Amino acid sequence: MASGKVLIASDVESLTTLVGGAGLLFPLGNAEALAALIREVCENPEKAREIGRKCRERAMQYDIAETAKRYYALYEEVLAKASAKADAATPPAVRKTPPKSLNL
Repeated sequence: MASGKVLIASDVESLTTLVGGAGLLFPLGNAEALAALIREVCENPEKAREIGRKCRERAMQYDIAETAKRYYALYEEVLAKASAKADAATPPAVRKTPPKSLNL
């Protein structure tokens, strides 16, 4: 996928998820359907280029830098929620900062 080439895979659950609509799927064990998809992309180079472009875009979602950014954003979100929850559970006399609801 990352090379921008057409991906043709069987429609088993894990591959369907990975392909995410970018490549072409055929029923598991159906050699005729596989052959038809291969023939289709060989006979239509413009379609093959478009599918390849979609495959490359899909593969970029699994790029390590992009994945790290998404994890970092998720961690920040979880920490912010945990911090807000902990702050709300802390008695007012112990809080170091006033609750946001007081608008101070």
